[in-house]
Amino acid sequence: GGNFIWHRIEEVLLLDEKGKAIKSIGRALDIDDEKKAMALLEARSQIDSGSGLCNKNATELYIKRCLKEDPEGWHAMVVLDIDEFKSINDSKGHLYGDQVIADLADVLKSQFRASDILGRIGGDEFMVFIRDIPNELFVAVKIAKIRNTIMKMHQTGISAGIAIFPKDGKTYVELYKHADMAMYSVKKKGKSGFEFFVDMIKH
Repeated sequence: GGNFIWHRIEEVLLLDEKGKAIKSIGRALDIDDEKKAMALLEARSQIDSGSGLCNKNATELYIKRCLKEDPEGWHAMVVLDIDEFKSINDSKGHLYGDQVIADLADVLKSQFRASDILGRIGGDEFMVFIRDIPNELFVAVKIAKIRNTIMKMHQTGISAGIAIFPKDGKTYVELYKHADMAMYSVKKKGKSGFEFFVDMIKH
């Protein structure tokens, strides 16, 4: 039907009395369903069930791969979490808290491209890796829109820290550290906002 399918080839050589190969007998086994099931299991192992985004390990893996494949690009790492999430769970229940997580994930999906990397790396902590950004304003507008949307939906803010590759870090660890520092700087100043790592240093 014009599609590729997986097969496994099994082959046995028949030898003459001198040990020379004279014939090959083999068969092709259709293992397409098996391979697709394995691929599905692998994909599921990389997805966070509560948000539908990449889990922490997959997020790190994909970002490291991107940094290796595109070291000349200009990218942004954003670390963000939901303000007062414990209070939300305590006052409105865990089911409501789960809905806030799912809604934030949906908002993130709506704001970013398929080439960007979206992950949930903790209970209410998320990471976004935006590839090939045109400028910092592009990132700021995206984060502000996400913050405003969540505020309207659930009357709660998000705090976000942003680190830019390569000026704020050239590795996953450096970018994560600096974006995380910027996020906690926002929290110390009253939460519900965002800050770039370089701006945090200036202050």
